[in-house]
Amino acid sequence: MKDYYAILGISQNANDDEIKNAYRAAAKKFHPDVNKNDATTSASLADANEAYSVLGNRLERFRYNSNMAEAKRDANKNANNQNASQKEYYEKKAVKENAINLAYKQGYQQGYCAAIKAQTQGTSIGKQILQMEEFIKEANENRSEMKMKLANAQAKINDEKNTVAELNKQNTSLIAAIKLLQEEFERYDKSVIASTENLDEATIETTKSKIIKSSVYKKRLEGTYYETLGLESSKDLPKLFTFYYKQQKKLQKKLDNGDLKAEAMLEDLKEAYKILSDHERRNAYNAAHKITFF
Repeated sequence: MKDYYAILGISQNANDDEIKNAYRAAAKKFHPDVNKNDATTSASLADANEAYSVLGNRLERFRYNSNMAEAKRDANKNANNQNASQKEYYEKKAVKENAINLAYKQGYQQGYCAAIKAQTQGTSIGKQILQMEEFIKEANENRSEMKMKLANAQAKINDEKNTVAELNKQNTSLIAAIKLLQEEFERYDKSVIASTENLDEATIETTKSKIIKSSVYKKRLEGTYYETLGLESSKDLPKLFTFYYKQQKKLQKKLDNGDLKAEAMLEDLKEAYKILSDHERRNAYNAAHKITFF
């Protein structure tokens, strides 16, 4: 079997352009016009043409490569086994040729495997091919499952990163709010210190007494009509109608917005104003609720 690659002086891995350039160089080298007195150049040119006609056609080259590889394997096998059956050789060669033709139509390696599978169906080799296909199928399924698990794990990591980022953002806002409060408290403390620096002890004690008394008053007024109207001490009584009007406005707004509790609170407000606006009723109410500081 002629070695077309050697004739053109190229390797078996040569691409189409390299094959074409090698053929042109050989055609130029062995052309009769260049070698008029050399009778062997016509045979060399014929070999170059033959080599290019095969290697320059992808299908023919594919077949040639397969046959060349098969021939080398057969040569090695025949060297070790001189009693190999001639019939078996040609049968295998026919199977190979059919596989090559089908492989070229179906796409090289994938088609070649399909062709071999079709030709070896029912044989021990065919069973091995089926077992290998099952193994590959199972491996691909496991690979897909692992890829899915990896994608889910990555999604969880991304979610956790987003959660951490959101918490950090909230934490930053909270720290800023705390800082503002601390600054506000510091300003308040400074203002309190500044306001009390020039006070004598008697004035400070009087102020403390008023603060304590005011706290006691507020505690005693919890749950009474005074709280309903928003009064904090007896000094607010002259402005009773003003407090009543403000509270009535607030409750009416809530009622208009659909707050069902506001209706009952409005009735309580009216009742509170009715009692506290009358001197005698107010005194009776104070006595009943032990409100003695008015």
